[in-house]
Amino acid sequence: MTTEGTAHFNGEFDCPAAAVTDMNAHDRQQALVALMALVTALFVASGYPPAARWRRPIRGAAIVLFLIALAIALIEAGIWLAGGYP
Repeated sequence: MTTEGTAHFNGEFDCPAAAVTDMNAHDRQQALVALMALVTALFVASGYPPAARWRRPIRGAAIVLFLIALAIALIEAGIWLAGGYP
């Protein structure tokens, strides 16, 4: 019986380094969805009346994060269209 890929009681996770660093298409999609959820939360928070003092910085952060997410999505689409992903 092997212990590879199993969690131990001391909190350590035993797995090969390649499995930790590899990011498949599903993981990239999940990361992009999380980034878009953060952007949405920031836009909603910027309209919250008690946060009126922070409205402009929150909207600025939301716009910057949206542009980052858009760039990532366009790069991913370009790589996919070029045949970079199997």
